[in-house]
Amino acid sequence: MIRDSELAVGPLARGAGVMTILLAVIILPFAFFGGYLDDLAIALVGKSQDLVGLGGFALLAADIALPVPSSVVATVMGAVLGGWLGTLVNALGLTAGCLIGFLGGWTSTALTRRLLGESAFNAFAAWVGRHGLVAILVCRAVPVLGEASLIVAGAGRARMSGVLATASLANLCLGALYAFAGAAAGPTAIPSLPAVIAAIGVPAMAGIVALWWIRRP
Repeated sequence: MIRDSELAVGPLARGAGVMTILLAVIILPFAFFGGYLDDLAIALVGKSQDLVGLGGFALLAADIALPVPSSVVATVMGAVLGGWLGTLVNALGLTAGCLIGFLGGWTSTALTRRLLGESAFNAFAAWVGRHGLVAILVCRAVPVLGEASLIVAGAGRARMSGVLATASLANLCLGALYAFAGAAAGPTAIPSLPAVIAAIGVPAMAGIVALWWIRRP
């Protein structure tokens, strides 16, 4: 049985190092693609809302397996589609990704094991197993851990209805936060303070809280 103390020394919970990785996942998309995404948001204004919404939905759903900057995409959806429609697209896309991750965990955890490392994956799986739906709720906004928690839940044969209901509630709240932050900024969402705080600050703070809890004795 993996104890909490193992989490404190495992690769997953090495405080500053792990936080640096998570922050890099959040911030690097802005550094490399921020200007492009800003131009894209402006270009999408006036385009078919159905097409924009479908594209945003697909990107958010794919975030479970691909390095999609989901917080950035969700913020852009709000900037282009408005707060309410952006919230709907964000919540549906993120929840679709959760379903894919959960079902993927039923079949294989190989990719997540390689990403986190065998010992870190086992420790994280034990932590999720102990805390159940609360762990999924806490990790939902955290890059890498959010996806991993759904895969672990699937691998552990958790009840799908409870997992998806919890994830959907979190996704609705996150989707609304990102969408309305983007809507408040309009087409120039990416450089604006509210959007940047939402897209970078929320995942960063969620990561700090999740790692603190994981490392608790």
